[in-house]
Amino acid sequence: MKKENGVTLASVVITVIVIILISSTSIIVGNRLILEAKEQKQQENYQTVLDAVRREAAKASTGGVISPKTYEYIGTKAPIIGRDSDGNPVDAGEDWYLLDQSALEELGIKKVQNTYLANYSLGVVIDVSATEDIAAEINKYVTEEEATPSL
Repeated sequence: MKKENGVTLASVVITVIVIILISSTSIIVGNRLILEAKEQKQQENYQTVLDAVRREAAKASTGGVISPKTYEYIGTKAPIIGRDSDGNPVDAGEDWYLLDQSALEELGIKKVQNTYLANYSLGVVIDVSATEDIAAEINKYVTEEEATPSL
């Protein structure tokens, strides 16, 4: 009988399994790296907006004749953030400003895509797109009398 030197079914199956394991590991590691990069970019964007808000607040407080009470901050004042259980609109409060793309550009920020809520007097910024309960997040920074109703 002649000895056959061919590929056996077992060696093909083992090779396929090894290839699947290597490729799935690469995909998992790649996805993890992408998620970490997105989180880092989101944190960098948040810090950029926070720095700009604090600069604007400092400008208002040291503006000479203009006092912080009459200074016009950038953004939409007291934006509607949702509706209560009765369907009535709920705003963020008088000291909160919505910073959309145009407001961010006015602050000198060009490449940030998210929308933020800013309280210039407290020096606080909330990333609206990364926050599920905006009212609860706002209430972390205000007194009970100023609290925003739950949505």
